[in-house]
Amino acid sequence: MTLGFLAFCTFMFNTLQGFEWLVATCPPTGSIALPKTQVDWLHLVEGVHMKLFVGMVFYFALISRVVTGAIRKIKKWEQMQLRYAKGHTTDLSRVALAVDRDLTEYLVWRSYFIQRLIATEDRRPALYRALFRELGLSRKAPDAKKHLREKIERCFSFSAYISLNVEQGVRDSIEVHQFTWFWTILLFCLFALLHRFAHVSLRALTPTFIGAAFVILGTMRFTVIRTQRKIFEATSAEGSGQCDPVPQLRGGGSMESSSPGGGRSP
Repeated sequence: MTLGFLAFCTFMFNTLQGFEWLVATCPPTGSIALPKTQVDWLHLVEGVHMKLFVGMVFYFALISRVVTGAIRKIKKWEQMQLRYAKGHTTDLSRVALAVDRDLTEYLVWRSYFIQRLIATEDRRPALYRALFRELGLSRKAPDAKKHLREKIERCFSFSAYISLNVEQGVRDSIEVHQFTWFWTILLFCLFALLHRFAHVSLRALTPTFIGAAFVILGTMRFTVIRTQRKIFEATSAEGSGQCDPVPQLRGGGSMESSSPGGGRSP
C-alpha cells in the first residue's frame, strides 16, 4: 500500500513537472552532488523506490517466517497441554512417563516456571501475597507452599501463558515504536554527518553492520543456551530421586523408562 502510494506520488510529481522545478531550484554545487537533469532526478527517486520495494519483500518474508513459526509453536504447546491434562500424576513425576522430546521439554519448562513462581516469597513478596489471595489460599496454613503448588498444578495453563507471551512478542516485532523511529532517525543523521564531513560512505560501514548483527545473534544464542541449561539443572535438582529428564533431552532421542523386569519399555 505504501509503495503503491509512493509510486503514484512519483508519477504525479513527474507529470506536473516537479522534477524540472527541482533542477531549477536545487542546482548541484561543489560540495553537494545533486542530479543535473529531470531524468536524473526521476532515476534517483525510482532507484530509492525499488530499494524500498526489495527491503519490504525481505521484511515481509522474515515476518512471515516468524509468524508461521510462532503459530506452529503455539499449536504444539496446546497439544502438550492437552496431553498433560490427560495424566493423573503431578508435574516432575510425569517426565518419567513422557515418551517424546516435545512433551519432556514442555514438562521441564512448566516445572521450572512453577518452581520460580513459588520462590517469589523473598524476591517479590507483594506478588507472592497476591498469588495466595487470587487463588483463595491462606499463607499461614500448614504446608502452604504445598497447597499452592497443588492449586497451580490443577488450575494453571502453561501453554496459554507462553502462547500469550509469544503473541505479544511477535506483535511487538511488527509494530515500529516511537523509540525505534527516534533512534533510526538519529543513526541516519549520524551517517549523513559522517558522509558529509568525514567522507565515510555506507559501503565502508557495511562490515560494521554485519559484525554487529552477528554479535547480536551470537549473544541471543548464548543467552538461550544458558537459560535452557539453567532450567534443566533446576528441574533436575528438584526432581532428584525421580526420572532425570536432562540426559535424554540433551541427547535428542525419545524418552525411555526402565521396566520392572529390567528391560526397556518405550
